[in-house]
Amino acid sequence: MRDEELVQTRKTIKLLVVDEQTGYCDLIREHAEICSHNIEILCECVNSGKEAIQKIASWKPSVILLDAHLKDVNSFEVLDSCREGRATVVVASDFCSREIMDSARLHGASGYVTKSESPEEIEALLSELATVSAPIELEH
Repeated sequence: MRDEELVQTRKTIKLLVVDEQTGYCDLIREHAEICSHNIEILCECVNSGKEAIQKIASWKPSVILLDAHLKDVNSFEVLDSCREGRATVVVASDFCSREIMDSARLHGASGYVTKSESPEEIEALLSELATVSAPIELEH
């Protein structure tokens, strides 16, 4: 397979990471670059709910990884603002909670994950996010 054909068959996603922990955002962004041989991941990070609502409206991500514990805006308010768009939303938390998982689904999230810093688990997460990502149209 020629390089041109490989580029055309590779899926592209626009991933928005919403997390107050800049270290976690950086970790996801770094792994998104590493995984670029399988999936083209255009990754943006914001550190607050207010920024997320603005970025969702202007950038139109195909998938959002949303921290369940934002300080400035309730994460479910961010989720509610996504209902108009086509983005798939996965809620992330430092610990597993049935209550958060159920609330996330009630507010329209497609999934729930427990955060990890394991390279293998982050690569698996990015692969799963690409699988559930809404289709995007790239401007040429």
